[in-house]
Amino acid sequence: VLGSHNSIDVDGNINIKESNVTLKDFTLEGLTVDLPISISYPLSTRIIRKQDVPDSQYGTVRVKKITQGPLEIADLQLRPIIIANNFFIKDLLKIPLFGGALEIKDVSVENITTPDRKIKLAFQLQDINLEEITATYNLTPIAGTLNSSPLPFEQKRDRLYSQGEMKIDVFGGDIIISNLGFNNLLTPLMGIEFSAKINSLNLGKMSDTYRKWGGITGIVNGEIKDFRLVAGEPSGFDIGLKTDKVADIKQTVSAKFLKKFVPGIGTALETVGLTNYRYSVMGLHAVLKNDYITLSGAVREKGKDLFMKGAGLKKLEIVFHDANKKIPYKKFVDSFMGILSSDFEDTQLQFK
Repeated sequence: VLGSHNSIDVDGNINIKESNVTLKDFTLEGLTVDLPISISYPLSTRIIRKQDVPDSQYGTVRVKKITQGPLEIADLQLRPIIIANNFFIKDLLKIPLFGGALEIKDVSVENITTPDRKIKLAFQLQDINLEEITATYNLTPIAGTLNSSPLPFEQKRDRLYSQGEMKIDVFGGDIIISNLGFNNLLTPLMGIEFSAKINSLNLGKMSDTYRKWGGITGIVNGEIKDFRLVAGEPSGFDIGLKTDKVADIKQTVSAKFLKKFVPGIGTALETVGLTNYRYSVMGLHAVLKNDYITLSGAVREKGKDLFMKGAGLKKLEIVFHDANKKIPYKKFVDSFMGILSSDFEDTQLQFK
């Protein structure tokens, strides 16, 4: 270590042998580190690119086991170096995970001592088993897999973003996530943003998984635009979901499902007495902007905004009351569960 009153240079190696770390429910066992390090503060006079570093200069980090709650990962090894104020990892890191693998590669952090540091990395998800994830964390089992194209991430100022796509195969269809980004990294106001396309999800398979919701059958498609989450709370989104008629797929919904998810419908359905209803289309459009949410139905017909358009001899239609009315989002969330367990005269049902 060499320095003066306004600068400092650090050169050497960090060596750790067979160390263990425990922090709450996180444990790291058998950590061995041999990390070459060369840092100059505030700036380095050398410019070194990752491709200029010989293989022989990289160090080694080995971990026997990492556990985080019920998650366990064993036998990890990577080859890092800190050189001329840059952090590089040689080759890719492949982590076995939930029956598949997570690959992390092309990791580099340039100018690590300055606020304008530049981060680059790419990761790829390969056949991550959703059923193993739900079993590990004691959640309702979901059959499906999670895959992605290589997702290259780059940092611009305080934003880390990717233009790749992530695909979730679930409920007989898929969800494709794109434009994934992270803002204000490692701060209390860290945010996540993404968009997604929902393709041919089978509502029957979904209700078979979540039986307590009640039964519903059909195929739903949709899109999520500009979903933003800040400090764990949604700050904006534009979500559209709508069922589509598909040959040999019934479109039915149980009274139990409607009572669970449509405010104020309970008493009205009790007077009808049917346990299942046919529908021709069902869906909604929800927009969150400037702390207000607006809800509208999937169908606009004869001046009415319909959440559900009925089918069959006795058609049940559910009409959105005050469609497109702006509702304070916090008030909407705080009262949502109470609304779903209540009955209101404003709920409009129409039978034909």
